[in-house]
Amino acid sequence: MRITDLRVCRVGRGRFACIVRLVTDSAVDAAFFRRAMAIHDEFVHVTVEVGRLSPPPYADTTVVA
Repeated sequence: MRITDLRVCRVGRGRFACIVRLVTDSAVDAAFFRRAMAIHDEFVHVTVEVGRLSPPPYADTTVVA
């Protein structure tokens, strides 16, 4: 997983909104990351965008004989 963009804005006293964009090769969705961030009560709004990493072109090791 790699975070490609992170923005945090204060929306009140001790309250923040967060927008995070990440890429991963895992089969997890945005809800997974929102749940992980839920331990932080100071985030009153969280937007998560998940992109998928493509395997490199040499990742296929199929041998044709």
